[in-house]
Amino acid sequence: MYPVDIRQLKTFTLPRMINAAKVYSSYLYSRLIRKAVVVGYPVVLSIEPTSYCNLKCPQCPTGMGTLKRDTGYMDFELYNSILNELAEYTTTIMFYFQGEPFLNKQLPEMIDKAKRRNIYTITSTNGHFLEDKNVDSIIGSGLDAIIVSLDGITPETYSSYRINGDLEKVVEGIKRLAGEKKRVSKKYPRIYLQFLILKGNEDQIPGIKKLGRELGVDKVMIKTAQIYSDTESQDLLPDRPDYSRYREVDGEHVLKYEIPDRCKRIWTTAVITWDGIVASCCFDKDADHSFGIWDGRPFLDIWKSEKAMKFRQQILNNRKAVEICRNCTEGLKEFK
Repeated sequence: MYPVDIRQLKTFTLPRMINAAKVYSSYLYSRLIRKAVVVGYPVVLSIEPTSYCNLKCPQCPTGMGTLKRDTGYMDFELYNSILNELAEYTTTIMFYFQGEPFLNKQLPEMIDKAKRRNIYTITSTNGHFLEDKNVDSIIGSGLDAIIVSLDGITPETYSSYRINGDLEKVVEGIKRLAGEKKRVSKKYPRIYLQFLILKGNEDQIPGIKKLGRELGVDKVMIKTAQIYSDTESQDLLPDRPDYSRYREVDGEHVLKYEIPDRCKRIWTTAVITWDGIVASCCFDKDADHSFGIWDGRPFLDIWKSEKAMKFRQQILNNRKAVEICRNCTEGLKEFK
């Protein structure tokens, strides 16, 4: 998860504070009575600008070509309808789900429209599109934070996971963005370097921290790897147990920690795919547990639909019975 930024506090208007209080109170009340109750609108949106990607990363549904749902780009009219209904209540928009956000050429305009509504904005990228033109539009859009994935400090290590990726291009792009921020005396966007710990790079953690300082990023974030299949996991998961979120049981990898019967994400955060499907959460890559499709009806009809409430109730009853939840770290201890 990205660091908390004091700039986010400026997004809390009175209606948003009231809405957030309703949402979190209903979540806590649901936990107390063990029955799903939802009051209010989502506080955070995760919007998918596109489900296309330029890389072929293993263990990523998009990279592996295993994503079951259709691929495409979010229509700007759909984005506007989302913003028009939810901007009064939403404090943060994360412009990423599956795919590489910068493949959608309208991303800077999307960010700009959100910023005009006083919404905190963040995106996550593989860093291959930080050219001069994009850097100018990123800074000009008012983007608050950008997460750049960089999982190796040598070309060999980097490209072993980021297949079709170019380490030098990503590093130069980060330099360009950090340098332009400095040149125009801007503190934003915050630049977060994200390092996924894998078998081939677990010895490079000191090196990525050093590189982050040299590049002038705001923070280096170390993250444990998520796997979707045990087929290639032995080649990907690090050898050091404390660098992995899994343990091996009967030849399969399971999360180290007991999964609690709760999850605030499905009360507080709405995940919307490029074509308007409201997925249950960011682990619902194929939207198998979708709450519905945005089709012009009021958003609360989807957010509080029978499917949505049944899913939340399942989380309260027995979260680990839901397949996507067995690979989720929400509410669990994570590597620091």
